[in-house]
Amino acid sequence: MKKYICLIGLLVLTACAGSTALPNVTEAPISAPTDSPVTNTPDVIEATPTPLPVETNTPQTSSPHLTVTPTETYTWRSESPDGSWTALGFLRGPLIMEGRDDYQLLFQIQDNDGALVWTVYDEYIPAALGFGLPEVYRWAEDENAVYLTHRTQVDGCGILVDGSDLLHFDLENGQLETLFLGEARAIGLSPDAGTLAYIPWGAAAPELVLLDLTSGVERRSTLEGFTDAPVAGAIVWAPDGRVLALTVAENACLEEWRHTILSLDVETLTSRILLTSDRRTDPALLSTSGWQDVDHLLLKDNGDQEWVYDLENEILMPVE
Repeated sequence: MKKYICLIGLLVLTACAGSTALPNVTEAPISAPTDSPVTNTPDVIEATPTPLPVETNTPQTSSPHLTVTPTETYTWRSESPDGSWTALGFLRGPLIMEGRDDYQLLFQIQDNDGALVWTVYDEYIPAALGFGLPEVYRWAEDENAVYLTHRTQVDGCGILVDGSDLLHFDLENGQLETLFLGEARAIGLSPDAGTLAYIPWGAAAPELVLLDLTSGVERRSTLEGFTDAPVAGAIVWAPDGRVLALTVAENACLEEWRHTILSLDVETLTSRILLTSDRRTDPALLSTSGWQDVDHLLLKDNGDQEWVYDLENEILMPVE
């Protein structure tokens, strides 16, 4: 499966982190905006689910390999939380083949006993015009499956870009099922894996879509009030699945670059501004990164400093 988007840029690797206990913090209260919640009226689209591709792979007993040795190699990996599986990605190129430039992609998942290797992708990708690279989005709780996505490789100031689609790979039978075949710039899967939140490409104003993966019903909400070239992403669900948070960036990569952190009630699609940060007054721009628990949102600034935001008391504190 291939996705090609008219962008090319640096290759990016991310990893998902599991929940941990609330870290020790040093109190450094920062006032949060007191904006009233903004209620958006959702557009509800009922759709008959269209069958999406399902592929079945044949297991191998060899280690990951590539048949061509070019001058540049990029690798990425993700290990399951219990350490029993490892996903390995290899990209080599560009390779001059039959008068065109290609990258060679190999993406495999192997058990750490060395007895089983699933080859999920083994293909050539045209070097021109950009592409998406497969990576682990999340390991299933029972670790008998893994959710995959293709991260778009972007050019220029490509911030808040992560998954573009969503696939489910069964580690027991090698079946690869496409759950969402869209063109998103960012995705967020609910804790129960039943709803996918995503940000589509190309909207004049950021739009958040909630897709029921069983029924195909979509609810859409425009994130209003952002006028300076806004883009949205970094979607993170609260552990109870009732609220999600995300980041909206304006004037990205410019002197006037600023971030707004929003929370959104999943049932009502009511959004609320939690925090804002502006590059002109605070170089440490904040972005959503996860949840400690339902009352504490995790953030990270552009210097990789971690922060925790207490939603009830509206206090932001650095993590020691």
